[in-house]
Amino acid sequence: MAAVEEAKQFLLKNNNGEGNVYEHLAECLLKVLAERPGDALSLFENISAAVKADKLRTNDEAPVEDESVKAGQDAWTKASTALLAPLEGEVPADVQDLVDASNMFEWAGVGFGREETFRLSLSMKKLASEQGDVASELALFGKILGTEADYYVVGGKSAGAEEGADGNDMEGTDGANRMCYFVCNKIGDEWVKLPDVSSAQVVASRKLKKFFSGNLDKKITGYPPFPGTEKNLLRAVVGDISATCSASPAGVYVAEEGEVSLNEDGAPDRSVEEMAELGSWEHTLAGLNGYGRCTKLPEKEDENGEPIVDENEPELQDVLRPVSGDEEGTWACRICPSQGGAQALAVLKSLLYPGAYTVAFNQKFANVYVGYGHRVSSKTYSPPAPGAVLGEVATTEFVEEADVLEDPNPPEEEANED
Repeated sequence: MAAVEEAKQFLLKNNNGEGNVYEHLAECLLKVLAERPGDALSLFENISAAVKADKLRTNDEAPVEDESVKAGQDAWTKASTALLAPLEGEVPADVQDLVDASNMFEWAGVGFGREETFRLSLSMKKLASEQGDVASELALFGKILGTEADYYVVGGKSAGAEEGADGNDMEGTDGANRMCYFVCNKIGDEWVKLPDVSSAQVVASRKLKKFFSGNLDKKITGYPPFPGTEKNLLRAVVGDISATCSASPAGVYVAEEGEVSLNEDGAPDRSVEEMAELGSWEHTLAGLNGYGRCTKLPEKEDENGEPIVDENEPELQDVLRPVSGDEEGTWACRICPSQGGAQALAVLKSLLYPGAYTVAFNQKFANVYVGYGHRVSSKTYSPPAPGAVLGEVATTEFVEEADVLEDPNPPEEEANED
């Protein structure tokens, strides 16, 4: 018995402050019994090394927690908790079911993850309950990537245009401002409504290629000058992408007197193979022409009261125009999974704006965009050259002015004499 106690004391002997053999063997045996490997004997050396590597750090060795990281975690927790709070207003029934749409987005290879999608869905419902009188039919536009922060973008049908929409430089709800958009940098932040867009801003945005910073009030630098700040540029780019890439299976909507509504009879039944053809899709928004407009310019008259005809005015791009009528190489279609089947869905991908997708399954469809807001180009971007330098002032013969011989000052009034 004394020999056993002597041996135990030897095993309990501290080995240079790294523990002792007795406790190490006990931890190794516990790991073997817990994991029950198939060949414990041959793996015992690996198990022993793993036990040594898994030793807990002392308090002195514990990493110092960054206060900024902790503050970010606290902010995320508070924002997420606020999303779970009961809503004060009623959520309209026309809000997009984002959780359902995200299942289709995953097949297209885009999405935000199920956790982020759920939080984004809650934030959209909160927005709809607060802004129901400003916009209807709220749906996710997507995500614009930035250098310092990203923009989550939600769009809806505008209830009314802002002041200043006179139809000249800024169209109303019958044109480029039919839709309104809300953005935020982080899920849980307050949504900010983007201002209505003008035709000049749309035209200028197409001549620039800027990365967004994530700051709505940042000044836009570059040439040609842009009339506004980053929120105006963001609105112009988002509106251009929506008008160009928003699509749906042909027949889902019908247009009557310029108004688009759901087809009460429903879209024609098509197989997945038929949906893989461009002829089965159509645009859901009117396009923006070269003047950045969806409607014709207001009629102007000359001095004689005759209408002035602008022969260079671009053609209008009607709503529900077929996708197959766009330039070749603008779209690509595929089926997911590629072998087809009853559960397969169709994916329409924009090649003009990489990151824009439309997915459709049976009678359901959804649009999404994730990218930097840049059009694809086969050429290296180069800013347009400045205008021609003005010429020198025309030289003329100078004539010396004649000498003034009379006093130009008015005569002083003589003082009244007593």
